[in-house]
Amino acid sequence: MRQDTGWPETPSTKPTVTGAGPIDLRLRVPSWATGARLRLNGTPVAATPGGYARLDRTWASGDVVELSLPMALTRESAPDDPAVQAVKHGPIVLAGWYGTTDPGTLPTLRPDTIRATTTPMRYTATASTGQVTLARSTRRTVSGTPCTGTSPARPRPRSSRTTRSTRAAARRPPTPPGEGAPPRSWARPGPPAAPARRSS
Repeated sequence: MRQDTGWPETPSTKPTVTGAGPIDLRLRVPSWATGARLRLNGTPVAATPGGYARLDRTWASGDVVELSLPMALTRESAPDDPAVQAVKHGPIVLAGWYGTTDPGTLPTLRPDTIRATTTPMRYTATASTGQVTLARSTRRTVSGTPCTGTSPARPRPRSSRTTRSTRAAARRPPTPPGEGAPPRSWARPGPPAAPARRSS
């Protein structure tokens, strides 16, 4: 089987069967992938987020599976502080590039100002420190981007692994090529400058 994908820059993956025979193929459909679409040789197949899509059949060489996992912009509260949130593109926590000067206090970001750019997984927004770019971290350990506003109505994560990893990244901020600015991690927000709008 050959898999063609540009994930996470593009939300789809396309496995192509290069052999033949019976295979019980199961494709994970993450819970965050609302609106997931699955096709087998162009025919729609049910794909429910939060489980596995099962394709148990006798395959022929050239059979094509197409799975699309849309990635929405969301906010998720920190496990140890619901007033602190991270901005996420699908399952990916975005890093906020706040500059090279330590602001002294944790910065505040206005979620109602978040705007997409022409670059995949890159956004701009207004923070207490000025204009900020939100993007995928170049490190394996990503850092969260805090923002103000009401937390989304969703269960709090059970694990604190994300918070520990983001704080570790904040202690050792990288400087990716061409950026010249290390990421800042979680912050404790103050009052928003304007009423926040939930991202979806």
